[in-house]
Amino acid sequence: MWFELNSDDGIDLDNSVDIVIQDNIIRNNNDDGIEIRLQDHSGPTLNIIITRNTIHGNGEDGIQLIWYDVPTDRFFEISYNYIYDNVDVGIGMMDGETTNEDFRAASIPERINIFNNTFANNSHGITGGDNTVVLNNIFVGHPVIAVKNVDFNSELAFNLFFNNGTDNSGSNVDSASSVFADPTLTANLELPAGSPAIDAGTAYYVWQTETVLDLPAEAYSGAAPDIGAYEFDSGSGPPPDPPVLVSPVDGALDVVLTPTLSWTGDGDNFSVEVATDVAFTDIVDAAVVSTTEYTVAAGALDYSTTYYWQVAASNANGTSDYSAVWSFTTAAASAPPDPPVLTSPADAAIDVPLEATLEWAGTADSFDVEVATDAEFAVVVFSDTTLSTTITLPAGTLEHETVYYWHVRGHNSFGAGDFSAVFSFTTVAPPDTEPPSQPQNLSSPAQTGTTVDLVWDASTDNVGVSYYNIYRDGELVASESSPNHTAVGLTPATSYDFQVSAVDAAENESTLSDTLSVATLDTIEPTAPGTPTLDSKTDTTVSFSWAAASDNVAVTEYRVFRDGVVTGTVAAPTTSFTDTGLAPATTYAYHVTALDGAGNESPASGTLEVTTDPGPEPVIHVGGIAMELRKAGKWNIGRAVISIVDETGVPVSGATVAAQWSGLTTDVDSGITSGGDVQFDSDKVDSSLSGQFVVTVTDVSASGFVYDPAANVETADCIDSAGNACPVEPPPPPDTIPPAAPAPLTATAGPGSVSLDWPDNTTDADWASFSVKRSTTAGGGHVPIAEGLTSSQYSDSGLTAGTTYYYVVTAKDTTGNESGPSNEASATPTEPPELSVHVGDIGVAIVQQGKNYLGRATVAVLDQDGNPVSGVEVVGSWTWNSTDIGASSGISDGSGVATVDSSKQKAASGDVFTFTVTNLILSGYTYDAESNLKTSESATVP
Repeated sequence: MWFELNSDDGIDLDNSVDIVIQDNIIRNNNDDGIEIRLQDHSGPTLNIIITRNTIHGNGEDGIQLIWYDVPTDRFFEISYNYIYDNVDVGIGMMDGETTNEDFRAASIPERINIFNNTFANNSHGITGGDNTVVLNNIFVGHPVIAVKNVDFNSELAFNLFFNNGTDNSGSNVDSASSVFADPTLTANLELPAGSPAIDAGTAYYVWQTETVLDLPAEAYSGAAPDIGAYEFDSGSGPPPDPPVLVSPVDGALDVVLTPTLSWTGDGDNFSVEVATDVAFTDIVDAAVVSTTEYTVAAGALDYSTTYYWQVAASNANGTSDYSAVWSFTTAAASAPPDPPVLTSPADAAIDVPLEATLEWAGTADSFDVEVATDAEFAVVVFSDTTLSTTITLPAGTLEHETVYYWHVRGHNSFGAGDFSAVFSFTTVAPPDTEPPSQPQNLSSPAQTGTTVDLVWDASTDNVGVSYYNIYRDGELVASESSPNHTAVGLTPATSYDFQVSAVDAAENESTLSDTLSVATLDTIEPTAPGTPTLDSKTDTTVSFSWAAASDNVAVTEYRVFRDGVVTGTVAAPTTSFTDTGLAPATTYAYHVTALDGAGNESPASGTLEVTTDPGPEPVIHVGGIAMELRKAGKWNIGRAVISIVDETGVPVSGATVAAQWSGLTTDVDSGITSGGDVQFDSDKVDSSLSGQFVVTVTDVSASGFVYDPAANVETADCIDSAGNACPVEPPPPPDTIPPAAPAPLTATAGPGSVSLDWPDNTTDADWASFSVKRSTTAGGGHVPIAEGLTSSQYSDSGLTAGTTYYYVVTAKDTTGNESGPSNEASATPTEPPELSVHVGDIGVAIVQQGKNYLGRATVAVLDQDGNPVSGVEVVGSWTWNSTDIGASSGISDGSGVATVDSSKQKAASGDVFTFTVTNLILSGYTYDAESNLKTSESATVP
C-alpha cells in the first residue's frame, strides 16, 4: 500500500494491539513516516513488527517510537526496511513526557531488535534506546551521525558504516565512546572515504585487495551474507527507475471517460494515480497493476474535465520515484448518460437502516432515484432527483423487515439515460425493547477471605441474554457471559450486598435480583501480644502479664506457652496468667499467642525467662549436750559434747557450732561437727574453787540448712565442780512478735510516678525499717521494690502512664520479724508533661571591632513553666540592611541566656543588624515557637 502526502504522519498508531506494518511505500508525508505511541499496557505480549517497507522523503523521522509509560510485555522487530532521505532520523525513539530522543533501560525492559535495514541520507541513522540490538544494517551518507545514544545493555554487531558524520565523537564506531556509553561492539566496519561501492555478492567485503569485513555464519542465514535491507543471494539490485508515460499523450483532449493509460518501464508492479489537481490532493482513481497499462474505472471521470496522472514502479528491491505528471481532458457529453453502477447497499443486503443511504457511480448532470416494494416498481415508495451520486431516504419512507428494490438513471443535455440494474435490500427488524427476566436464586457456594463465589439461575429473553451485570453494594463491578461470578479483591471479615441483572443484545436490562448479603471469611490473624512481664514469683509459681493484642474483629483468647508447650489459655480481655506446680530454682521460658473467633492465631509474643525461687532449706538443731568434769592435777576442766541433728534426727557433720562458757569460766569456743558431734573444753579452773561449768550454744550454721533454735532439745547444760549435774536457767524466749502493720497506706498518682504515704511505726520499741511491695494486679502478687526504708514516704518513678499499680507496705523489727501487709492502695500514673522551650526575650547590641561592626544578640530561653533553661542551642539568622549574612548559634548559660554574634561587616552609621531565632535545640525538649514572646530584634549602628 501507499501512504504519502499526508498533512501529519503517514501511519499514526497507538500501541494497544499487535501491529504489523509490511510491504508498504511510505513517503513524502509532512511529519513522520510511521509514528507509534507506546501507551500503558500489561497482559499478553504485543508484537510491533515493521518489515519490508520503503520509507523515504518524510518531513521528520522515517520511524518514530514515542514512549508515554513504562512499556512491558512487548516484542519489537524493525527489519528489512529501506529508510532514506528523511529530514530527521531514520529511526527515532522519544520520551513523550520530556521529548528527549532517548529510551532508557528503566523504560524499555525488552529488546528492540533492529536488523537488516539500509539507512541512507537521513540526518541521523538511529537515535536513542537502551536494550537495543543493531545487527547486520548498512548506514550510509548521514551528515550528523549514523548511530547515537544506543547505550546500556545494547549490542551493535556486523554493521557497515560509510560516509557518515561523527557528531564530534570520532570517526570510527569502535572508538566513539561518547556516543556509545555502554554497548557491546562486535565486528562493525567503518569504510574510509573513497571506498568502492558495496559489493555484497560474497560472504565478505573487500577494499583495495584486503578483506575488511568477514561476516561469520551467525551474521546471516543461508550460504550468502545477509546485510542491509536486501538478501544478496540472488544478486538483487536497486529499485527500478521511474516509468515513462506513453498514452494518452500529455495534454490530450476529448479523452473518453474510461481511457486506457499506458507507459513503459521495468518493475514487478506499478502504482497508478489519477487526480483532479497536479498536487494529487484529490485522487479520483488509484490502482496497483502488474502490466504497463490500466483502464480508468467507470464513473471515476466526468465530462469536460482535466485530469492528471502518474505511475511508480516497484520490485523486490524497492519502489521508484513517480514518473513525470501528464494531463488529459475528457470529451464533452454527446448522448444521454450510461446507466449508473449501484454500489451501496450491496444487492440483497440485509439489516439496512430505515434511513438508508443509497450510493452509485456514474456521470450525469442529475440522477433519478426510485425505491419500490416490488421489482417491477408498480408500488414506488420513494422517488426523487438529485445532483449527487448519493441520497439518504427520509424518515418514514421505509418499514421494518421489508424487502425494497431500487434503481437510478442519469440525465444530461441529451436527455435521460437508461435505469441501472435493480438492487434489493431488506430493512432491519424492529428494535428489541423487551428486557430479560429477573435473575433468580442468587447464592454463594464458597467464600475466602478475599473472594466470594456467586451463582444464579439463568434468565430468559425473547431474543437471547447476552451477559449479566454484577452489582456490589449498589455499584456495577463486573459483567459475565454465564450465570456465575467470582468477586475478588475483597476485605476479609466484611459483609457485602450483591445483586445481578440480565442484559440482552439490545442492551435491555432486567430488574435486579434479590439482594444477597455475604461475608468474607476472617483470615486476618491478630497482632502479636506484648512480651510478658513478670509480676511475681515463688518457689513453685510464676505470675506475669502482657499487653493486649488487636484484631480486625476481636481477640477471643490467649494461649500461654511454657518452654514451647501450651500450659494454659486465658479468655480475653484478661491479659495475665499464673503458672503453678513448678520446681524450685528452675528456669522457665514463657510466650503468648492471641486467637480470634475464626481460629486465626497471631505470631508469638516475645519470650519471658523466669527462674523460680529456691525452696525452703532443711532445718538443723541441737540434739543434745553431754557434760563431764575432767581432772588435770590441781585443775578442773568442764567438757561438753554437743550433738547437731536435722529435723529427722540424723546427725549433721560439717556444722559450725559456737558456744559460751559461764560460771567458773567465761571462754568462748567454736568448732565443726564430725559425725554430728563437736567437743568443747572450758578453761582450766583451780580445783579448790567450787561452782558450775555452764555451756550455752549461741549459734549453729551449716551449708544448705537453716538453724532453728526453737527446735533445740537443749541449748545449755551444767556440771558443778564436784562433777554433779546442775540445773540451767532457761534463756528468755526469742522475740517472735512483729511490729504493727502500717496503716492506712495512701497512693497518689503523678506523671509517670506514684507517691506513697503511711503512718510512722517508730513508736514500737524494736522497729527497724519499712518494705514497699508492688503488683500490677489487685489482691496479690506484690513484689518488693524497696526495703530498709526508715521514712514513711516513698516515690515510685519510671512507671507506665495508664497502667494501674497496687501497693502494700510492711514493717520489720530488729530481730527480723515482719508485720502483715498494710491495706492495698492503688494509683494510675498520668502522662509526663511534654517539655518544651521558647524565646522569652531578645536583645541586640552593636559591637565595634576595629573598623568593622557586628551584631550581638542575647536570647533568654524559658521552659513550658516559664523557668530559665541552660544548655539550649539557640540557632538563628542575621541580616545586615535586610541582606542575609549567615546563620549563627550559641548555648544558653546557667541563667538561660545565650549570646549569638553575627559575622563582622564594614557597616556605616545607620546600618541595621537584625537577628531572628529559627530554632531552639535541647535533647528531651521541643521548640514551641508559638509561645515565643519575641522572635526577632534589631539594632542600628550609631
